[in-house]
Amino acid sequence: MKLKITYLLLSIGFLWSCKQTTEHNTLSAIEKEEGWQLLFNGKDINNWHIYNQGNQPLNGW
Repeated sequence: MKLKITYLLLSIGFLWSCKQTTEHNTLSAIEKEEGWQLLFNGKDINNWHIYNQGNQPLNGW
C-alpha cells in the first residue's frame, strides 16, 4: 500500500513539474529589446523567403 501511495505522489509531482508556464510563440520584453523576431506569426508565411534570396515568392515550396 505504501508503494502505491509513493508512486501516486511521484506521478502527481512529475505531472505538476511538466505544467507549461509560458505561452508558445511569444517573445519576452528583453528579447524584443534585443531585436529578436519570431520565425512564424501563427497565421501565414508572408515574411518567409528562400535563404539568401531576399523577398522572392516561395514558388518552390
